[in-house]
Amino acid sequence: MFLKFESSLKNGNYILLARHEIHNKNHKSLEKDFAWTMNRLNLFTK
Repeated sequence: MFLKFESSLKNGNYILLARHEIHNKNHKSLEKDFAWTMNRLNLFTK
């Protein structure tokens, strides 16, 4: 999972991640949002 995460950063998707990280700070369901983010990253890396 982390390898996919790293490759996504290299692909320039860090902007999406940064925006979502800010979004996460406004919610208590961090684990749920993290799972959603990882699912989105899986789409990017396929």
